[in-house]
Amino acid sequence: MNWRLGKLTGSRVKDAVNLRDGATKAEVWRIAAESIIGSAAIAEGDLSASQVLERGHRLEPVALARFAKETGKKVDASLVGWESDDDTRLAISPDGVICKTEAVEVKCLLSTKHVEALYTRSIPKNTAGYEEQRLHYFIVNPKLRKLHHVFYHPDFPAPLDFFVITATRDELVEEIARYEEAEREVVAKVRDIVNTLTLYGPEEVERMRQVHDELVADATKKHVAGKARVQALINTQKSIV
Repeated sequence: MNWRLGKLTGSRVKDAVNLRDGATKAEVWRIAAESIIGSAAIAEGDLSASQVLERGHRLEPVALARFAKETGKKVDASLVGWESDDDTRLAISPDGVICKTEAVEVKCLLSTKHVEALYTRSIPKNTAGYEEQRLHYFIVNPKLRKLHHVFYHPDFPAPLDFFVITATRDELVEEIARYEEAEREVVAKVRDIVNTLTLYGPEEVERMRQVHDELVADATKKHVAGKARVQALINTQKSIV
């Protein structure tokens, strides 16, 4: 069946052709990957989720060493993680740290996604929250100025096997601010849930909810009454005129 590699066969047409919006579909990247690395691209389809994870862990130090060699930058891969100075619930574990202002994130993707990243020179779409992860780096560490995404796939011939995409705080400043606000809302909600469940008993929680509902009801009642008084005053003034 190797003659099918890299070809748009009858069974693949529906998954490759896009007449709706013209966006490149995953099958196109898959066919391209097969054209470059052959049956190795097909073999990846037999990997389990745990095997894909193990593959990434195994290739990560190779990718970091390659990055250090090609850039001349010294990379520390021993750091366990970063925590935000003002909220330790915000944390991230860098694959490599150059300094407080520069870090490395390694992505040893399977061939389909590697080809997409290589061709578009951007983080592939629909890839386990990688875009959000990139923003999170800058949120957790406000001193971070550069984040290098290192892509590595050993089955591709050089130089297609390795490349780097570098993001800077300056180019992402608006996205970082928007996402940070959303993240802090999530953390605040987590803190509220934990405090409610651990600091107060069920009876106290129920009583707090009752008080909350009573306060809301009372405020609503006063608001409605106030509007009625204002309207009555307006009507009175109109009748005088």
